[in-house]
Formats: sequence, C-alpha cells, structure tokens
Amino acid sequence: MTLLVLIGASPSGLVQKISKGCSVTLVNLSGKRVDRLVKGASELSKTTIPGGVYDGVGASTESFGYNATVLSSADVPEQVVYEFVKATFQNIDKMRNQNPVWYDLQPSKMIRDGLVAPLHPGASKYYRERGWLN
Repeated sequence: MTLLVLIGASPSGLVQKISKGCSVTLVNLSGKRVDRLVKGASELSKTTIPGGVYDGVGASTESFGYNATVLSSADVPEQVVYEFVKATFQNIDKMRNQNPVWYDLQPSKMIRDGLVAPLHPGASKYYRERGWLN
C-alpha cells in the first residue's frame, strides 16, 4: 500500500489519473479542529468533494482548503480588471464544464469569502452593476 497526501485543488488531475490504475481512498477531514481552523482563517473554507469525481470513490468526502484568489496590481487600469471580471462571470458555466475544479464556484461567495486583499475598483464596479455589492 502506498500513502499519498495531496494538498491541492480538487478534483485533482493527478488523483484522477491514479484512481484509474489503482484503488483510492479519500479521508474525511472534518470535526471541531477543522471547524476551529476554518473559523480562524478567512482564506480557508470547508468543502465537499462529490462522490464519483474519482474512479472507485462513490461517497462524498468532507474536506477543507484555501479559497482561490485572483490578485491584481492596483496599477492595472480599472477597465482591464472590469472586463476580466465580467468575462469570468459571464463564462462561469463554461468554466465549470471545462474543468471540474470549478464545479462549486458560486458568485455570491466568490465576491466576499476569503478576500485577502482589497477589491480592485474594476472588480467593485462590476459587482455593483450586478447588485452584488452596495
């Protein structure tokens, strides 16, 4: 038996590949310690890896991880960031279909959870237009 501990985005292409050649067991990461860890760090969140993402893993698995964040220099023009954010949200369904790592992206969470830097004025402009930000 080989033990592989992976810290990364899920679903992972590496784990998907491995699961095609041998059995894979995912370990639930939950409970009071995980709750305390996530509560104390806005950049972390709890998540569920859906069953069926990996060959032979039928049950969903509780876990946690870092919230992905797109960062920009404050020097990037407002219109450039605005267009990037707009294109991202207009194509979110396509993104979900292109790569399963995007499967649980929810705009309402993406604009408020785990922010590690101030919002760029271009992003704020788009969010206000959509009514997601006052």
